[in-house]
Amino acid sequence: MQKAFEQASAKLLIKSVPLNVKTSEFVNLIKESNKNSKIHGYMIQLPLPNHFDKKKIVDAIDPRKDLDCFSPDNLGRLILGPEFEFLAPSTAKGVIKLLEELNIEVQGKNITVVGHSNIVGKPLTLMLIARNATVTNCHAIDIGYAKKNGKVYGDFEFEKIQKRAKLITPPIGGCGPMTVAALLENLMIAAKNL
Repeated sequence: MQKAFEQASAKLLIKSVPLNVKTSEFVNLIKESNKNSKIHGYMIQLPLPNHFDKKKIVDAIDPRKDLDCFSPDNLGRLILGPEFEFLAPSTAKGVIKLLEELNIEVQGKNITVVGHSNIVGKPLTLMLIARNATVTNCHAIDIGYAKKNGKVYGDFEFEKIQKRAKLITPPIGGCGPMTVAALLENLMIAAKNL
């Protein structure tokens, strides 16, 4: 991601906090980012520690700087349709952009989204429905990967599924680059609107 940000002439600041940080301290960091005019957008890397009050954290996010669409305001816009989308979740937005770039019409198609996380599966399902697809949502595999012995693997058996699926992206290098591109696009949208 660092390389993509550099190529887009955008500055990327990664701020790490200790795992034992209190919710109130983390919320204060978010509020500082909200007030800082030099910060045009941010995202919170998941998963959050179990002791965090996730509602307080999500409520603290400024929707105008919410690059990964965690705020209720940005998520709610997904239900209203494409013309209301402001900052859509990067991975879901990346998938939509990939379909558009490949000239794949989703209107009237039966599409299965595997995974129903709040950051990929549910938003992607909503975005596809808003584009008039008939969507079945299953809970199993998400757009993700696993690491074993320092090597990165997809979290499903690509070769087997590839034979049965009409369209599939590879587990590594498929949706990941589109996620980064969508994240950068969200940053540009956020910067322009601030």
